[in-house]
Amino acid sequence: MKHNLVTAATTLFLTFGAQHMTHAAETFSIADRKIEIDDLGQVVIRDSTDKLQAELNLAFFIPTWWIRSNKNAKDVNFERSPDANQVVVQGSLPMRQPDDEPGKFRQQFKWDHEKLIIESELELPAEIELMPKTRPFMQLSVPIEKLADKRFRMGQRTVDLPADNVHGWGRTLEVEAVDIALEISEDAILSSWGDPSKATYGSFRMNFTETADGDIAKQRHFCRMVVRFKKINLKQEVTRDLWGEKGGNYRRLLTTPTEAPLDTSVPLKWLAEGENLLKTTEPVAQARKLAGQSYARVENWLDLRSRVYDLYDQSRHLEFFNSVHPLADSIAPDYSAAYELLNAGELEQLSEKLPLWEAKLEEWRKKAQERYGADFLPASIANPYSWIKEYSTLGFRKHPEGVLSLEPSPMNVSWFDRLSVRWISQGEKTQLEASGESYTDVVWQDPSSVKTERSWVTTEWLHGDARFTASVLSPLLDMDGTDTVTVSGLDKAYRLSYVKGDALLRHVNLKREKSITFDKEPCARNWMLLQGEGFTFAVILGAFPTEISFNNGTLKISLSSKSFVSLVRLSPLIQNLEQYREAEFWGRVALAMPVQAVETISGAEVTWRYIHRERQDEWGTEPLMIAPVPPLAINGNLQIDGIRTTRYHTKYGLYTWLPGNEVMLTLPADFLQFPVLRGVNVAGVAKEAELEEFTAAGADWVRLFIQAHWDDPEDAYAAVESRLAICQKLGLKVLIDPHDFQYRTTWADGMPTDPADEERFLVMWDRLSQIGSRYPDVVAGYDLYNEMHIKPGSFSLWAELVDRTAGVIRANDQATPLYVTGTDMANTSGFFDVRPVSDDNVVYSFHFYTPHSFSHQMIQTRAKAGSAYLVYPGWITPMDWSAGTHFGAGGLGWYDRWNLGAGMLPIFEFQSLYNLPVHCGEFGVIGYSTPQAPASGRLWARDTVDWLERYRMGWHIWNMGFGLRHPGVKEDIYNRWQEEQQQ
Repeated sequence: MKHNLVTAATTLFLTFGAQHMTHAAETFSIADRKIEIDDLGQVVIRDSTDKLQAELNLAFFIPTWWIRSNKNAKDVNFERSPDANQVVVQGSLPMRQPDDEPGKFRQQFKWDHEKLIIESELELPAEIELMPKTRPFMQLSVPIEKLADKRFRMGQRTVDLPADNVHGWGRTLEVEAVDIALEISEDAILSSWGDPSKATYGSFRMNFTETADGDIAKQRHFCRMVVRFKKINLKQEVTRDLWGEKGGNYRRLLTTPTEAPLDTSVPLKWLAEGENLLKTTEPVAQARKLAGQSYARVENWLDLRSRVYDLYDQSRHLEFFNSVHPLADSIAPDYSAAYELLNAGELEQLSEKLPLWEAKLEEWRKKAQERYGADFLPASIANPYSWIKEYSTLGFRKHPEGVLSLEPSPMNVSWFDRLSVRWISQGEKTQLEASGESYTDVVWQDPSSVKTERSWVTTEWLHGDARFTASVLSPLLDMDGTDTVTVSGLDKAYRLSYVKGDALLRHVNLKREKSITFDKEPCARNWMLLQGEGFTFAVILGAFPTEISFNNGTLKISLSSKSFVSLVRLSPLIQNLEQYREAEFWGRVALAMPVQAVETISGAEVTWRYIHRERQDEWGTEPLMIAPVPPLAINGNLQIDGIRTTRYHTKYGLYTWLPGNEVMLTLPADFLQFPVLRGVNVAGVAKEAELEEFTAAGADWVRLFIQAHWDDPEDAYAAVESRLAICQKLGLKVLIDPHDFQYRTTWADGMPTDPADEERFLVMWDRLSQIGSRYPDVVAGYDLYNEMHIKPGSFSLWAELVDRTAGVIRANDQATPLYVTGTDMANTSGFFDVRPVSDDNVVYSFHFYTPHSFSHQMIQTRAKAGSAYLVYPGWITPMDWSAGTHFGAGGLGWYDRWNLGAGMLPIFEFQSLYNLPVHCGEFGVIGYSTPQAPASGRLWARDTVDWLERYRMGWHIWNMGFGLRHPGVKEDIYNRWQEEQQQ
């Protein structure tokens, strides 16, 4: 999901100006209001007693903050329509210098007894630049005295007036003071500005949306506004402590388990200082200014932590690589020195040294490539059948968002049927407040007591001397380094079975026998079976048990010495007698547990070498070293000689492995031949200079999307053809994307059912494919629809329309590929039910913004004073769309490069199963968060592109407020384009 911040932006400001007297050219009434349209195109609204209520006009800013509006209009032509209730005003708007070419505007006014519709169009000369990050706007000015003690509502948010620098999100704006409601067609940013002590008028502004008629030498902007006059009564909202929320949200990020070298004491101290300043400093404005400085230090620390963590993550994988494929006798990682500076709060010194340490990693990368033909970092290898850190493939529970799994941890392990167990209790479930809603989260009493070590396949949790390991390489959950293990959440357990010294099975009824001692009757094997209603666990022991107790759903195992306890849930499909064989198998595997993997490639040959945790138990059990086969290779039915299976059921069938420590496979030849084109999204009205810039930067192609706001569809078709002609001249390929032009799906209505809507869709593609067929060397594909607002499970309906559309297109163009997205707004979750369509020349496309709370932060919420920022890699909350906060009402989840790959698993499953080309039509991180988190957005974009390249997917970065608007992302993308062109 995304919001287009450029072409659909609407901004509301509350500012101040002076009234200008003009002459009424048209007068009429709506409800109890008198409406005048003057000879410059301004609208004057009066009440029934003829008192001024508001003025409405068109305006924009040019450098440096020069405002141009209807008030400056020249050469105005006022035209009455032969039809009743309609007038058109056209004229020119002088620029800053007398010899500058003027802008031109056209406004059409229509009205009935309920509403006034204003369609405004502004055309600016190509050489005229608007103020950066601004758009033309419609301005509603209201006498300031009318606003006192009143309210207005923007979107779902109600605000007391007067208000300064207050923002919101939505498509409606209601002004209680004058009973006027404004509405636009798409959600957008809203805000208010103003100080009543300095002005006599306040103004509400709404930005234009952009369009064009095919003449790229001009800048054309368009806005359609509906004005209604109705009684508005707004209730006061409960006041929120936004600054308190900000401190609380940052505290959540800083009091969760961290990587082993990290200490969060310093930023927590800064946070406490800021919170204290808010409580003790007067006036409030000064308190917020000083607290803001403390919070800014915390934000800088969090963002630098992202870079340090990236250094740490890459360095650890370098060490794994070096242990299998030697690059040096030893590698001294630089992350230790980086963490020393970060933990001490020496941020300036850390900023200076980080580039040097990052450059050393690049040197190691080159050495690995020169010696072994592979990067030491797994995600850098083009291979669609590799490991993905997605635990649901082993039966663990999915995240409520439906794509990622809930990562097993000692605090909570949850399976597909919602059975959950806990190994340690290091926090307490506590109700907290966020955005006026309560949520359940774990509050850590001592955040330093639990540490983590993550890799691309494994997460380890360190608690005292104990180490809890969960890996996608096997279903074993392992607690090592302890003589006592407690597992709770087993309320429905009823029997414990083990082999006695006389080789007979003993079955203990846990409902009657609460404690078992083993001093007289030792356990003869290193495993036990724990059975309950709906589950059976094999419990693997590293040392002799001395006592086992069971009370209130909690199993406590005491060992004779510090060792390990592993747990594996057995398949419910196997019978009791078969469970003993499974327990024997996993009892041997636990003694050589696969915990890390190193991946290399030579030509089409991929090799995984595994690192095992080798250990002994007190029974002298013979270890079994296995090399697990990546699940996507099984999903893709690849031929691997000598594979074996056990009775553990995964998402793709039986758990598959080879003896030893190595797995090799050959990539399909057609996968290696998938073309990979790299590019950017551009508007259908893109200027030639913009297309030239992308071509010079090294882009292979652009995704040309057509906006919906066209009076005449032929103008849109002309605009598309003019851009194709330019791209032909530049040698730049184009993917044609009509977005919502001529056809629109919504969550409320799904796919339109009116035959006329489908007919417009088919006619549109008939016209676009006719145009595209005239540029065969330019048009690289037809992207049939941008983002389907239909839920997963509905793909078959969309596929039927795809088949009919393909018939229309193929009548004009037999060769150009079709691009087809899944359901659920083209998110990866919309690929669960995607299947190949009838046409055999199709590329399957998706959009990627996971996690939305990071990529879309500050779209809905940047307006809220005191909003906290999320950083990546790091702990991130789910987005709460309804509450309008990226710090959603839910628990934190960890996101790094490996979790991003897990978020794309439905795409990888589709590609590995069908071996068909896939494309990412949109991805990007919002540019507005760069002041507080410049590194985070850069790392997210880098990691996302790495995954796309790994699976040989063509891509287009989204660029409307996202993507290249982030300076660091732009630099990295341009560098990548250039590097690919040079290869």
